[in-house]
Amino acid sequence: MQEQTDQQQPGEPVAPAPSVLRRMIRAAPVENAAEPGPERAIGLAIAKAARDRLDLEIDVRSLTERRASLAELPELIENMSLLLLIEGPAEAMGLVVLPGPTLSAIVEVQTTGRIARNPPPPRKPTRMDAAMTVDLVDAILMGIETELARSGEAGWASGFRYASYLDDIRSIGLLMEDVSYRIWTMRLAIGPQAVREGGLLWIVPEQGRAKPALPPQRPAAAPPPPDDATWAHHLEQAVMGSQAALDAVLHRVSMPLSAVMALRPGVDIPLPSDALARLQLEADGRAVATVRLGQRRGLRAVRLVAEDAPQEVPPPRGEEPDHEAWRRGEDGAAILRDAASAPLKADPGDTGPMQNAV
Repeated sequence: MQEQTDQQQPGEPVAPAPSVLRRMIRAAPVENAAEPGPERAIGLAIAKAARDRLDLEIDVRSLTERRASLAELPELIENMSLLLLIEGPAEAMGLVVLPGPTLSAIVEVQTTGRIARNPPPPRKPTRMDAAMTVDLVDAILMGIETELARSGEAGWASGFRYASYLDDIRSIGLLMEDVSYRIWTMRLAIGPQAVREGGLLWIVPEQGRAKPALPPQRPAAAPPPPDDATWAHHLEQAVMGSQAALDAVLHRVSMPLSAVMALRPGVDIPLPSDALARLQLEADGRAVATVRLGQRRGLRAVRLVAEDAPQEVPPPRGEEPDHEAWRRGEDGAAILRDAASAPLKADPGDTGPMQNAV
């Protein structure tokens, strides 16, 4: 169907006026089936982040985009603005700029719970101001990325998050690359009934560096659960393959603190007469078996003995410490000295220490 031109050629009949229905169709806005563009995505992200993070109403009244070089960026930034350096994929650097009225509104709503109609006098932003805006800025950047991902345009805006606070505008030329940048300039209505007017500047490299998202992969099918016998076999292998440390404990003795304080190098602590034949094999402080001390191939070794087996108790080699005297509070050093100096009783069948123990 050919469109009718607005100009009438000479000699042609006058076309009838369009009907009321046709005029309504022409005047109606055309609904685009495509996903929303960056402008709408940015506006939604800012409004949602301010509402969710600060319970604050922010409406984007106007938004413009332009391209600029690194040398042009300082000329676009208002004086006394908060400069937030943002970092993206592959070490790409960008910038979020909050002018004074916007910054003061964000600080006021977090400190006093409301926004004054008249903004405070301009002041230089501080690192504390940056800390109070990081959560909101990251939420805005994440929201923009999410909204643009629906239209496949998130490559240049993806992955940017807060990196650092800049206290000097001259740092921009030192920290950011000399490439072409996208500059989004926004005018904001802040607070209930737009009590405060502010702005926001969002700067990112023109060419995005985010890797394209991989198509979702179907999860692999879960293996069938093992039966009881298989599970028990695997559990046994795992348990039996683990290591266990065993300690052979010759004897445990309790003594008062005075005796402990009297211990010196060279002091002998007498042991019970059956200590060598009744060692305890312990694992993690718990007795698991009774063993006997001896030698094997020139090395000290222990042999397991049955609990009900008769023990060949070697003859006593000295007197045991007087535990009753310890409990009575007598001198611990004297008790140890008396027990260690007691004469040993000879044993005709004793051919040397630990020779006949194994």
